[in-house]
Amino acid sequence: MNEELTSLLRRAIGERTLNGFCAEAGINAGNLSRVLHGQKVSADVLLRIAEYAHNGVRLQDLFYAAGYLQEQPQGARIPIYGTTAAGLPIAAYEEVDGYVDMNGLPGSPEDYFALRVRGTSMDAAAIPDGSTVIVHRQQTLADGEIGVFLVEGEATVKKLSRFKDHILLMPMSTDATHQPQIYDRNTKLEILGKVKKAIVDL
Repeated sequence: MNEELTSLLRRAIGERTLNGFCAEAGINAGNLSRVLHGQKVSADVLLRIAEYAHNGVRLQDLFYAAGYLQEQPQGARIPIYGTTAAGLPIAAYEEVDGYVDMNGLPGSPEDYFALRVRGTSMDAAAIPDGSTVIVHRQQTLADGEIGVFLVEGEATVKKLSRFKDHILLMPMSTDATHQPQIYDRNTKLEILGKVKKAIVDL
């Protein structure tokens, strides 16, 4: 069984039932059930799934997992856009501060960006001061995932948690002085992506 594809498909279905998702996407529920249990899936079906997918699942992710695309070769480079403590010029795609190699990450360099991390608020998550995080560009995150957030124009790396109408950006630090950041729906907060890995001592 292709566990990566199965996981992506379940994320794509999200909170919907299998039958509900299939009705919405125009897919045969029996066929999708067999795919979830290991049957080969056609590219046409993946196209339909991607069109109606939830949770940020993209066609490219599905194609890689199903074997229709190969991983990016070594040597592809991801741009580094400054540090998390000094704002984030990503919207303008300028001020590139070096590059890091993709090292086998799926997709293309355009799917990612990198940031240098300043501070110890995430050192307990193996993201120490001075490390560089590689971030997959996406606008949604599940609770408990670590991402890059733009809050009132300033970028930060934190773990996401939601409580009622509030968003909590949680530190994961060995330093108890770092406290959760709590925001309501009126705060200008944007999810920029999910942290995929941290590189230490470039």
